[in-house]
Amino acid sequence: MKQKFFTTGRKILATGIYRVKHRYHELPNEVLLHKGQQFPGCSKCNAQVLFELIHAAPDAFSDSDFRVALSKPQELPASAQPESKSRTAV
Repeated sequence: MKQKFFTTGRKILATGIYRVKHRYHELPNEVLLHKGQQFPGCSKCNAQVLFELIHAAPDAFSDSDFRVALSKPQELPASAQPESKSRTAV
């Protein structure tokens, strides 16, 4: 995969752990996404979110007992947000 960042609505080409970047809300730093689904938008504002593949994990969903589908990343509560915020614009 040559592309570095992927955006909301695009098809996920590789199962793996993705870094999440969003301008408006604090979302989880990393999420596990499944190949064939679509990159989700923000659950709070529906705005576009950027995703960067950190680590491909093609076997993460091969176990029939392990099925997770992320519909939209949830905003982190204020208590879970890091003290120093360095946000990347989307």
